[in-house]
Amino acid sequence: MGFVSLTVWVFLMFVAIGIYTSLLALSKPKEKLYRGMIKLGLFLAVFDFIFESWGAWAGYWISKGSLLPLDVFRIPGFEGVPGEVFIIALCAGATYALLFPKKFDWRIALPANFLIACVGAGIEAILISSGLLVYTGGWTSGHAVAAYFVTFLLLNWVNSKYCAD
Repeated sequence: MGFVSLTVWVFLMFVAIGIYTSLLALSKPKEKLYRGMIKLGLFLAVFDFIFESWGAWAGYWISKGSLLPLDVFRIPGFEGVPGEVFIIALCAGATYALLFPKKFDWRIALPANFLIACVGAGIEAILISSGLLVYTGGWTSGHAVAAYFVTFLLLNWVNSKYCAD
């Protein structure tokens, strides 16, 4: 498979890895921050994997076209959570720990998480138009924005409680 035939999933995974590694190189964090980055990255990746699997099982969406499908639950008609999404979430959680303060602050959390929620729903719109994601069972982009917003509020809280220096 050449670069031209890379799926949107793989492209997004490479973007996430590039953002994370670039910000890591530019910020030169202290060593003690790495543990929090690992914790938050793993938390988001596992949380998202469970949420994605639940949504597929509940009939809210179908993900297609992954080169790395993670189908541990063997849901009939479900290819599995794209492994690319697991890696994206891992990078996103680590990046969140790198960039956001360890003390929960509503003045930062509300606008930043709303921005993240809108970008996430926008990316899902690209995946839908590419045929790699299908909303079913009444799930809409409004639900996606709300789910991203709540997820990243939770991530902000976990960051402040369990990933602090």
